[in-house]
Amino acid sequence: THIRQWLQENQKKHRTTKIDNNKMWRSIIFWWCLLFCFKGCTNKIMKALLAFEDLDYDGSAGSEPWNVNSGIWHTIKREMIEPGRKFKELTICFRTYSLAFNELGFYGGFNLEDGEPMTIETNGYTEPILKAMSVSLEAPSENPFDIMGWFWASRMGHDETKNEWSFFRKSKQGMNAQEWHHTCMVYSVPKKTTGIVFNGEILANRNQSDAWATTEDNFYTSFAFEPFHKVTLDDGNEYKRGMRILEHGPLMGYFTDFQIWDQTLSYEEMVGITTCQSFPEGSLLPWNIDDWVLLNTSHSDKVRRVDVDSNLFCPKLSKYLYFPGKNAATFETIQQFCQMFGGEVVNTTTKEQVKDTLGFFSDLWANQNWPKDRDQMGMFLTIWNDNEMEGNWTHVDASEPPPDIIWHLIEPNGEKGENCLQYTLVVANKGTENEKISSLVGRDYSCKGERAILCENTRKFIGTLYGLCKVTSFDTNFIMSQKPSGIDDGSEIRRFFAGNFGWELAWDNDQKYWKLATKATNDTYATQADTTYPLGRKEWSVFNDKCNTRGGMEVMFLTFSPCRENEFTCDSGNCVPMEMRCDQKEDCKDVSDEKNCLIVFVDPQKYLKDKPPPALAGEEKTEVKVRVDLLQILTLSVVEMKITTKYNLYLEWVDPRIIFYNLKENKNLNGLVQAELEKMWIPKIIFANTQSNKFSNVDEKSIGIVTRKGTYTQSTVDEKENIYKFKGDSNPILVSRVYETEWICEYDMRWYPFDTQWCTMQFKTTEDLGIFVNLTADSHLYSGPMELTQYFVRGTRLYMQKTENDLFSVVFEVALGRRLTATFLTAFLPTILLNIIGHATNYFKTFFFEAVVTVNLTVMLVLTTMFINISSSLPVTSYVKMIDLWLIFNLILPFCEVLLHTYKDMLRDEGREVNHHGRIRKFDADGNEIDEDAEVEVTDSNQVEPIKIVESANGGFDLNLISRQEDTQVKALQDYYSNVKTIRVKRLELLDTMGHVIIPRIALTFVALFWTIGLTKYSNPDVTVDLVLDFITSPLAIVGGIVTVIFVPLFKCCYSRCCKR
Repeated sequence: THIRQWLQENQKKHRTTKIDNNKMWRSIIFWWCLLFCFKGCTNKIMKALLAFEDLDYDGSAGSEPWNVNSGIWHTIKREMIEPGRKFKELTICFRTYSLAFNELGFYGGFNLEDGEPMTIETNGYTEPILKAMSVSLEAPSENPFDIMGWFWASRMGHDETKNEWSFFRKSKQGMNAQEWHHTCMVYSVPKKTTGIVFNGEILANRNQSDAWATTEDNFYTSFAFEPFHKVTLDDGNEYKRGMRILEHGPLMGYFTDFQIWDQTLSYEEMVGITTCQSFPEGSLLPWNIDDWVLLNTSHSDKVRRVDVDSNLFCPKLSKYLYFPGKNAATFETIQQFCQMFGGEVVNTTTKEQVKDTLGFFSDLWANQNWPKDRDQMGMFLTIWNDNEMEGNWTHVDASEPPPDIIWHLIEPNGEKGENCLQYTLVVANKGTENEKISSLVGRDYSCKGERAILCENTRKFIGTLYGLCKVTSFDTNFIMSQKPSGIDDGSEIRRFFAGNFGWELAWDNDQKYWKLATKATNDTYATQADTTYPLGRKEWSVFNDKCNTRGGMEVMFLTFSPCRENEFTCDSGNCVPMEMRCDQKEDCKDVSDEKNCLIVFVDPQKYLKDKPPPALAGEEKTEVKVRVDLLQILTLSVVEMKITTKYNLYLEWVDPRIIFYNLKENKNLNGLVQAELEKMWIPKIIFANTQSNKFSNVDEKSIGIVTRKGTYTQSTVDEKENIYKFKGDSNPILVSRVYETEWICEYDMRWYPFDTQWCTMQFKTTEDLGIFVNLTADSHLYSGPMELTQYFVRGTRLYMQKTENDLFSVVFEVALGRRLTATFLTAFLPTILLNIIGHATNYFKTFFFEAVVTVNLTVMLVLTTMFINISSSLPVTSYVKMIDLWLIFNLILPFCEVLLHTYKDMLRDEGREVNHHGRIRKFDADGNEIDEDAEVEVTDSNQVEPIKIVESANGGFDLNLISRQEDTQVKALQDYYSNVKTIRVKRLELLDTMGHVIIPRIALTFVALFWTIGLTKYSNPDVTVDLVLDFITSPLAIVGGIVTVIFVPLFKCCYSRCCKR
């Protein structure tokens, strides 16, 4: 096109310039020759078979498409190879173009088959050969855009039970009608491989070791085939049948370039062939349409031979996509419109970009498939505007520089009424033989109304119509035509969409709506009244379809989606990645991606909420995993034997009866709403060691999450949108709720304050549910403070425990230890100090007997008070606690001290007088008080005889013993006790030894033993009472204690006396 324009411009220039005409024409001839040479090198015209071009296939070949009398099979009519030739390798390639798929959904490529069982005899050994093989291109009914390549190879020609079918995976590209598809198949015996390459994609490179065992196992080691055998047709003629093309289906479209090689082409070579990079001829059978003959001549009117241009085999996707007419999009929706087709609005900022756009329209102008009246062609709206300031053209993207606009002669002239930039083609010599595009100029237009749009960097359009039922008569998959449809004035020109089975979705200019119809019937059709393009979720009127439950016309909401399988279709028709569906962000302009975000789907007719899900394969019961996160220990009541905790209870299980929609990798985005939780079965858990056996519940505080672990399948076209479906048996449900529960905790206070308490939270199912459900311990966590008011948290664990009815419960256990510092300061230290004070009275002077008794009695009183206070703060138990032993022992010490000093004082004199508050009291040797006034009869009860104090000089009481002068009193007491006579000196010395040595040693031994046992238990909570008692009551321990505490001091005392003597 550019060369042609250059020649035309030079012709005009040379008419007015004196130049050598011969030189000019030589240049013209050179360039034209170069043009034709280039075109001839790149364009290859091939002969092709075109079948059912009017799409009038009536299904006559559908009942038995393999029947030679009912199909459009073609077989080769010349001898391709000599009979009995043996092959080791084979490669076959061909190209097809389907105008529309037939009702079977597939069409045959080729088939190699021998008419009778055949073997090859080599050196006296009969070798089985390949019976047949074929390749068919299949479009599965549930998704016609997929291809399934396969071939069939018989291991033994006469044994159908040993056929080897090789299926190949679906193509990622898909298989569409009205597009060229290129297929190569390779078969190699030495390499033991088969493979198919489709449109440049290697579908399989498979090792068929099972199909190529040794001949001893009746498997093939090589293959060969007779190219044809005789078949008697309806006209009485005989043709040899063996290799056939267009066997199954049939194909409604083009078939060409069928090549066979007797060697294995590399996958690189086959990729080159199937991507139109090369067109080699087959070494065994090159494509020659004259070599093939139609077997059934009754269908000769359905097949004809045509020329096809090889440039059409692999068309390149244009950078630009043009939507002509006045009703494509508005200025507000222009960006959204191009995004629906995977592109963006054309950028015309620079002159180079405008020039590139002009070249696109020049090629479009030369395309005769476009409307002849082209007044509207070349007009397209941009996203430049001067709304803010007249004449200051700005882009929606503020980062774009000002445009370099070549304005039309009289533009811009709209002032404030026309604020949007539109480009228009300028055509010179319009309507004449010399008409051509001269330039692309800008005009200012009103921003109101819809305009033609030019998009760039779009992707190939493959549309799917969602929402019809599975048995619908309509096509549900479409491609967009490369040419528009409409009337010649250009006002209503629209692109249309072609289905794979002959249905077309096109604009009906008379009725002013989009119409989905086919030539096969006039009764069944659907309409959509959108004035632009019917993409997105819209209201359709469906007439006489199989999906119409009431017959006639039915209004349906259908989604015509241009999106890929990994994308979600917004209601507007735009596409967003499926991972953005329901991700708490508004990715669609209409926010439709955040609507209808329910995850759980259950069959309301079959799903029973009150019944637990069935067990998975290989399991007897449904497993429910229990996880406990202890958030906080709220209260600890030792006296009431209770503990109150705040915790999060997690229950995880799978339910095969549920289907989950659009699960995300991030499980936090798979949250369940209350309505979903209410329609699901959720295990009911009993809190066993609570006072009233509380249950778990599901309410607004419950949180449900689904964890994505399994793979998904995609929704079918009978659903209104693209959905990822996940099976419930591989994607677990996790329901959690925070509880505050008061638990019964059996505090064991025997070791107080060295105790460690194990408080438990026991979870179990009801007995009837336990038949079908098994609770298992999963994991646990404690996230609360480690230091509590009375205890600290030693640790936690989660374990399973068997109940009395042979069911399993899950137990969360928290170990609580006690800090000894506070108890030591408030209980142990005061008692130690008090007993030290009490013991210190052993070292008082002998004449301070009253002080000794007073101090020890005071110590006992204080210790008793402490005993009562500590006991009242602890629960009442039937057993003795460690703290009780300590306090009782500490009470015994001052008690023994008082007895010891009293006995010592008694031993000092048989009879003596005691000063009792200034009064002399006499006692006999037995300790009985002598009442000298017992016989005195008091006559006057109102008069009390005063106490008479007799001085010591007169044989009475020494007044210095009660002197107010401390020194005098002490001297008098010292003199008094020094004069006391006693005859029990040895007994007193023994008592002194007991007070100074034995009692302290007993006390120290007790303290050491007490703290050793206590700290051992404290540091090793698993130590039991039995172990301690076994140690304490062992004979060795008892003998050692007696010897240490009693006999050693006595031995020392006796030894010291002997030494003194």
